[in-house]
Amino acid sequence: MTDGTNIFILGGALTGTGTPQTTLYRYNVGANTYTPLAPFTTGTWNHAAVYLNGKIYKFAGTGPATASTNVHEIYDVAGNSWAAGANYPLAISFVSAFAHGNFVYAAGGLQTAGSVPSQKAYRYDPLSNTWDDPAMADLPATRWAAATGLLD
Repeated sequence: MTDGTNIFILGGALTGTGTPQTTLYRYNVGANTYTPLAPFTTGTWNHAAVYLNGKIYKFAGTGPATASTNVHEIYDVAGNSWAAGANYPLAISFVSAFAHGNFVYAAGGLQTAGSVPSQKAYRYDPLSNTWDDPAMADLPATRWAAATGLLD
């Protein structure tokens, strides 16, 4: 994900063991360098992450014991620090997400327990720190690990 200048790389699974990571790196495109930043708390891979107004919102994903999680962590880019956000409504992995206006949107995913796909969709309001179900229609069919993008 990008803030328009740098690229941020969050977590992932350790090669060979599949152990979820808590790492955050900033890749400076102009200087062709990586900088390690403050790590987050719950190691995950297959998580959703979006940049909005100086913050990175990282939520859901595959976490400890290779189970889906609903943990939501918020990174303040200027302060190089993480804070807890309201948990995502589902413990799920492979959620598609994007930012638009002053909100974070998320949809779909796959629950690792039973490999259950989802068509649920939610909107997150950073000001109230709440996930809203009715604010966004659910997907017409289940999707997981789908790419997302926004074209204004």
